[in-house]
Amino acid sequence: MIYLNGQDLLNSRHTNTETPTVIPKFFGGTMTRCGLLLWVLAGVSIGCDDSSAPNAVMFAADAGADAQRATPDMLKPDAMPVIQTPEIVIESPQSGEFYEPMQRTVSVRGQVLNASPLGRLTIGGVQIVFNENGRFESPVELTRGLQHIDVRFEATPDIYDATRRTILVGADIPWDAEVRSALSAIINPSALERLSEALEGPTARMLFQEEVISGTQDDEDLEINEVLYDDIDVNLNLADGFVRAQVILSGLAIRFTYNYAVFGIDTRVRGVARANSAELIADVFIVQDPMGAFGAEIRNPQLNLTEFELELEGAFQTLEGILEPLIRTLAQDGLLSLLDDYLVQTIVEAELLNREIDVLGTPVGLNFELRDLSVTPEMATAAASGRITGVMPVKDAPGIWQAGGSSAPTTGPHDVSLNVGVDILNHLLAHVWRGALLDTVFDGRDPESPTANLTMGVLAGAAAPALLDTFGPDSPISVRTEALLQPTVRFGDPQSFDLNLGIGALRIYLSATDMQGNAREWGVFEVSGDITATPGIDGLALTLMAQTDLNFEVISAPIVPLQEEVFSNFMQSIVDGLITSGLDSAISQIIDLESLDLFGLRLQQIYLQRLIGAPSYLQISIAFDTIQ
Repeated sequence: MIYLNGQDLLNSRHTNTETPTVIPKFFGGTMTRCGLLLWVLAGVSIGCDDSSAPNAVMFAADAGADAQRATPDMLKPDAMPVIQTPEIVIESPQSGEFYEPMQRTVSVRGQVLNASPLGRLTIGGVQIVFNENGRFESPVELTRGLQHIDVRFEATPDIYDATRRTILVGADIPWDAEVRSALSAIINPSALERLSEALEGPTARMLFQEEVISGTQDDEDLEINEVLYDDIDVNLNLADGFVRAQVILSGLAIRFTYNYAVFGIDTRVRGVARANSAELIADVFIVQDPMGAFGAEIRNPQLNLTEFELELEGAFQTLEGILEPLIRTLAQDGLLSLLDDYLVQTIVEAELLNREIDVLGTPVGLNFELRDLSVTPEMATAAASGRITGVMPVKDAPGIWQAGGSSAPTTGPHDVSLNVGVDILNHLLAHVWRGALLDTVFDGRDPESPTANLTMGVLAGAAAPALLDTFGPDSPISVRTEALLQPTVRFGDPQSFDLNLGIGALRIYLSATDMQGNAREWGVFEVSGDITATPGIDGLALTLMAQTDLNFEVISAPIVPLQEEVFSNFMQSIVDGLITSGLDSAISQIIDLESLDLFGLRLQQIYLQRLIGAPSYLQISIAFDTIQ
């Protein structure tokens, strides 16, 4: 029961008319049971009294001896309790911590300073309890990958504090591990048709001539002067375990000089070897050495020369028996060398996809090693493991985080399909993080720095105008970054091409030169969140379009308090631009299809697709045509 001057207000339909109507006026002229109850619970006054003071309003909540007198001054709005801005202090966990993949939960522990008893505390959107001192502790379930733990306290909808801690769960792959099936390829018979057409181009003509001519360099007697043919026809076909190659030269003519001595006298004989056609059939087998490395061998060569004849000058026809086998051997060796250069060295043994990319001025190697190669009449497939090289370790962590997942796709449209596994990107990011390549300094005084155009006059309006009391408006901004955790990459929905890049605990330190000429740090904030990168095709180049969902939190403001919300929005626009341009540059270096040179083959079209059965891979299908 609640009493007003001895009368039960909650159970009475009337008030004492002799009592000043302070309470109804305070509540807007209307007194309801609910309004009166809330007013009392707000703690303005409790107790009971029968004082006859003319301006006193007496009320009680069965408080007995603790009753107090309430006067009109106590009922004014400015006498109500002031709600202070809360401040969340997280004691555990801290951003940048690593957790084992088998750990199921982590205890989130901390305190809310200036906590209103009626406030609402949530962790990850789930409300939890806190004690009278604002202390709290609650378990949170762990999931593999970067995990953002968001803690929020609301005293009112407009008075609140929020903070985030980012941890990494499951970084347990050894640092020297390779990525199995980081890259795989599917080669359809149509690709060999395009390759056959390319081998019929001018490059093959020059190469065949060079091979035949160079084949006599160690022979002091036979010298090849010129190699000609009217036409070349190449047919490459997939078979069980090998590629059957057929090369036919029409109208073959080899001009030569033969040197020999007769009775001690040096003699030179010139001639021409002609054949209506020279047909070479050979099988290219894929072989694996004891160390596991793959290569190719040309086996079972057969050379058929139709209407072969030697034309020798003068009376040297008797030399035909000597020269004919030499010319046949040269023609066969030249054609075999042509196949070896094109099919073996250029495709099988060459490191076509090995490349070096630039990460903030440091060269980082992406090396691929062929692990599996299979040839059937329907298709040829290859799988390569990947390894990151060239990065010296600076930081330490339990290991590399990788997404893991499915096996590579086994079919692909068009001529060639490349399947890129997401974990080669995770290994790259892990080594880049470990080598502290994400920890860098951009000196605003350097005209080449990305921050060269940022000055205190630009940032102070968003951060805190009072900063201009310490720094001149033209003072350039220097930025130092520190990545506490490895970024992670996952593929999104198999129905889309999206890559989800997770960023956690990226610290950004801002400094400038003050009016006394001293470099001073004025703001530190932490960036975390997700970037959705969508691969696309621009002409024949692979591109990325990025959308960001990032959280910016001010960690420290040692000079003046910062306008956190306004400043965060401003910095988001800057970081968005840097991330978008950085991702686009990185993907163009990692997968540079435009520079792929396969002896006369050129890209005609590139297609992207995701397969439901292989969610950890992006498939890049390529259609070739030939340069005529």
